[in-house]
Amino acid sequence: MSFRTRDKLLLGAVAASGGPALTGVHALRVSDLAHKTALDTSETNYHQASTNTTAPEADGGYSSATFKRRLTGSGVVGTAPREDWLLRGSGLARTTVSGVAGTSATYVNSASQPTLTWAAPVGSTVTAGAVITISAGAGAGQRMTLAEWDGATRTAVLPAAFPVAPDATSKFDILRQHVYTPRLSDYETVVAASYARNKADADKSRRKRLAGGAATWVMTFTPGKAVDVAYTLRGVLPGKPDDTPFPASVTYGPEAAVAPKLMAADIYFGGRECGRFNQLTVDLAAEIDQAPDAGEVFGYDVAEIMSHKTGGKFTVETLALDARDPLSDFMTATPRWITAIWGVPGNGFALTGEMTVGASDEEDQKGRTADGINYRFARPEGWFTLAAF
Repeated sequence: MSFRTRDKLLLGAVAASGGPALTGVHALRVSDLAHKTALDTSETNYHQASTNTTAPEADGGYSSATFKRRLTGSGVVGTAPREDWLLRGSGLARTTVSGVAGTSATYVNSASQPTLTWAAPVGSTVTAGAVITISAGAGAGQRMTLAEWDGATRTAVLPAAFPVAPDATSKFDILRQHVYTPRLSDYETVVAASYARNKADADKSRRKRLAGGAATWVMTFTPGKAVDVAYTLRGVLPGKPDDTPFPASVTYGPEAAVAPKLMAADIYFGGRECGRFNQLTVDLAAEIDQAPDAGEVFGYDVAEIMSHKTGGKFTVETLALDARDPLSDFMTATPRWITAIWGVPGNGFALTGEMTVGASDEEDQKGRTADGINYRFARPEGWFTLAAF
């Protein structure tokens, strides 16, 4: 769980029709919170050598905030995680999967990619990126994501084969979950407010606000640890920082008490378990822009996401022979699927995407850099998914 100081507070939500009004129920546990109001100032009436001591006037500006937290589920199966507003504000569309239990499907482990085909309808909300489990029969207890989904044929392409192959005795559960996928238009914006408590007078706590905002983030996946997320917000400055009462009845839930930890065995890369995985960073790299707008108090329009250039670095141990190395063909520009599934229902997540090697830095003899292999997600649309189950 991210550490929260007693004297700083962040509230936030998806903006809808100019709202909502932020209260203590919109609180988010974060660490390293820094909220800045970038104001342009006019010194027309203020000169160091002048007898006129009028302070500079604020002409325009925007609002931005940075903070960190650990990716944590709601603690309630089927309920979106607390940072739902940040994921949607970063240009991700949310699909709610209603879930279905005890289904039958035919598993084929083909030479290209394994598939599952359901004999009967499993609902209209199933989507690529959703997490499934084998709940009974051969392979029981195993989990996988759907790399691709064809609702017409009820066929899913899987990013990797099940270590223990399911058969006719196997039953599959499609979990209740929320799946986030990058969208190309119709972006949602967010509102946020931060408070710095005035220890002498709580009714005069310093408040900074942000409206019409957009977000970007970097996730860091390290085996044995919770997934860390560094967020950046930028948006309209709706008013100067002001003194106001510190919010009452602050609520941080629903949220699980502890962020789920990722293990190396939870990662599949190139169709196989990636037991030598050291670290993965996923940089959403959302390019955020604000156009000038004379109609706004401080001269800037709402934030817009201009593009996503999502990628990062992937680090593995380099001691194994190339013959056993799942990266050998990846390094020759062959796209490979990666999927990570960790946690439990109500506090679980899954990342799925097709990666291709990116531009390299100085390399060793196996074509790798000491601080990781650069990659990017390979597909122009739906290039990765993040499921909260």
